[in-house]
Amino acid sequence: MISHAYRHEAASFAEEDRVHEELTYRLLNKVDADLAKIDTPYGTLVKSWQVANIAPGGTAAAAAELDYFKIEYVCPMALLYHLCSLSAAFLRKLQAACRAVGRIVIYFDDVTPGNIKRPDSGRSYMAVYWTLLDFPAHILCRESGWCPLSYIPKDVYRRCRGGVSHLCTLFLRAFFPSTG
Repeated sequence: MISHAYRHEAASFAEEDRVHEELTYRLLNKVDADLAKIDTPYGTLVKSWQVANIAPGGTAAAAAELDYFKIEYVCPMALLYHLCSLSAAFLRKLQAACRAVGRIVIYFDDVTPGNIKRPDSGRSYMAVYWTLLDFPAHILCRESGWCPLSYIPKDVYRRCRGGVSHLCTLFLRAFFPSTG
């Protein structure tokens, strides 16, 4: 028999999950110009890097002058700050999960919407997500438990000097910046 206290705690978690899922959907699946302007003590929610492009021939040495392209990402610390300011339930869940140090997980996934047998890369992109390993399993197994870090078109990340390894280095710097 389930005790009343356990039922109350389960109902509380369900409400917190609903709030977390709603916030995650509204904030992260609808990234637009208004969200990019949200300012926090960690800067704006959406930031960018200038990444070196390899030469069309495939080697950086073949290029007389490297050009750069911009990769946008959602700043993890700014996002956590913003979510905590919007929801006391999310703040409590974050505090409970990260007693000392939050352990992060970064997940890269190639996405091909539509016809996967299409001969060109078309609308393919790399989705980069992150979460805190210390979140409870019932959060980690849901889509809303993973926060988008960036979406990079396939033709862009394939031209990145240093490849996906270099991009992984940049994404880790989003969590552990050298300044501030």
